[in-house]
Amino acid sequence: MARKGKWISIGEYRGYFQPAGAIVGASDTGYWSDSPAPTVNVIKEINMVKKELANLGIPTKQKVTRSSNEFIFKRWLITSPKKEIMGKQRVKELMKKIKSKTRYIHKADERKYL
Repeated sequence: MARKGKWISIGEYRGYFQPAGAIVGASDTGYWSDSPAPTVNVIKEINMVKKELANLGIPTKQKVTRSSNEFIFKRWLITSPKKEIMGKQRVKELMKKIKSKTRYIHKADERKYL
């Protein structure tokens, strides 16, 4: 049976979909020159966290979901149900460690749009 995600509301009609198994996410506003969350930078952060999680024995894969804003989508690192709880615990520690190197990435379940 497929697991479902959840809608994260950030206002009346605004929000984004978080897939099941999500550990971290980031808003992505594309390749435009004036993007507040440029794809290139977001992917760098996602890949950095993916590598750190892999070193901790938590395999992840990337998933992209839409948001209520047509100019923003969300990138997620998701893992299996068996690794999800451990992954979320490790991400708390990891985010403190890499805070100075990141701008876009956030923990799953943390309401953050940009």
